[in-house]
Amino acid sequence: MSPGGQERPPVALVGSGRAARRLALALTSRRWPLAGIAARSPERAATLAADVQAPALGSLDAPAPGLAGAPIVVLAVSDEAIPVVAASLAKAAGPWPARVALHLSGLLPSTALEPLRVLGASAASWHPLATLGPAADPADRIGIPSGVPFFIEGDAAACDVARRLTLALEGDARRLEGAADKAIYHAAATLAGNLVAVLHSEAAALLGSVGVQAPERALAPLAQASLGGAIAHPGLEALTGPVVRGDVATLRSNARALADRPPELRLAHAALSLLALRRVRDWAGRDAASDDAMESLLREVVREAAAASSSGRLRE
Repeated sequence: MSPGGQERPPVALVGSGRAARRLALALTSRRWPLAGIAARSPERAATLAADVQAPALGSLDAPAPGLAGAPIVVLAVSDEAIPVVAASLAKAAGPWPARVALHLSGLLPSTALEPLRVLGASAASWHPLATLGPAADPADRIGIPSGVPFFIEGDAAACDVARRLTLALEGDARRLEGAADKAIYHAAATLAGNLVAVLHSEAAALLGSVGVQAPERALAPLAQASLGGAIAHPGLEALTGPVVRGDVATLRSNARALADRPPELRLAHAALSLLALRRVRDWAGRDAASDDAMESLLREVVREAAAASSSGRLRE
């Protein structure tokens, strides 16, 4: 049974930004009731509440009674604001026993909600592994697409509520065990999300530097096929390139071509190549001598690039 004895107890959202709007739309589009919207600014809370046709619950300093009565409270605010907002809610929106508090941070564990937990709330972190940007179409009222994984960590009762919310949103509920797992999860998400985009942008800039027009579009089919192959073949069976071929000469040519580029780019290229070598080195039929030669070359590039980077400043 859910908090408050209801199968779908009302959710109060705290926040008024993109994440709050997306979650509010996702809940209403899947017929999960909203107790309302609160925010640090009552005007912003009222604007979002009107958009999703939910009650406005005022500010954290002067919350409406509906915030204190909500069985589930979700903090959809920035990471740095979560402990501050939790402390404000502990003072202004109690009592907390038998209630559930969730936050949407991908980095912070459930302990960020400790001010509510010590007053009796069951707390969990509940992070959708997706980019919650602005809607491309004003008519988009889904909020969060189906199939998005939600990673859940925290107290058992709150995790159970987060799991049922995920299922109601047609998402994929995944469990993390604690703060250490949460930190590793966030690092993995950064690699797969943010840093893949940086790699594509750097590759496009490199290609553009030799006069190629619209380099992002030129690289797009290759990048899409590579990512698709990685997803379809998690063991990297679809991986190609000089490391897979054991092509020391090509890696040396790459290193020379990048010699006058920023050391961080040289470092990234060599370090990623070393990671690739680490993954393929045990494959059947590998030439150990070629692998040793590649490793020696790449480690030398890493040392030189790291030294050059540490002695200089990052470019703006």
